[in-house]
Amino acid sequence: MISRRNFLSGAGALAFTPLIRQVVGHYERFEQPLLIKPNSPKRVFFMHRAEGRGYRIVTDALNFPRKLVRPEVLERHYGEWVYNKMSQRDHWKLIDEGVFSGDDLFQPAFMNNAFDAWSYNYTPQVEAHWLLQDYGLGPEACEEADIGLQFTEVDGEFSGPTVICNGDLAASLLQAELTTRGHRIEIQMEERPKDIKIPWKEYLMNGGNRDGV
Repeated sequence: MISRRNFLSGAGALAFTPLIRQVVGHYERFEQPLLIKPNSPKRVFFMHRAEGRGYRIVTDALNFPRKLVRPEVLERHYGEWVYNKMSQRDHWKLIDEGVFSGDDLFQPAFMNNAFDAWSYNYTPQVEAHWLLQDYGLGPEACEEADIGLQFTEVDGEFSGPTVICNGDLAASLLQAELTTRGHRIEIQMEERPKDIKIPWKEYLMNGGNRDGV
């Protein structure tokens, strides 16, 4: 369990802001999480019970891969080898901005490199691991500040990198830190709904590909 003393004993990787002070104080008084949502959240982190370990963080990402820009199309526009230098998020940004569409795109299929990259980086079960690192809240920062997050690898149905949140206070601290840093992510202390709504635009752009093939 994280206490005010434990939190303050960190080396200050995360500032002890008024919002975080409020969260810690609330937990000390009521032993309940205080989740202060950002204004107009854009993403959601769901908390799935991890037996004996708190919660596993699962995102609201699509459960199938989005289309990508064909390698030859990218190289024609931006030069040789650019396809290998871009993340799939870079592809999605170009597609969302209308730079590429239609026959410029392809659908990652099971057992090819693009599908494997999606599986390791962008599924709901692994995405939080990489997003938090992008936000400066990766393994070193969280260990130093002692906010109760563990970055690890898991085996089983959803093998790959994941983030374990060790309890309600850790979830509250993460929400406060994300909000303080301006990341519009809402934490919900419940599991991701099985029938999570997929935006109609996403559904059309990706051919209704719910199976990832």
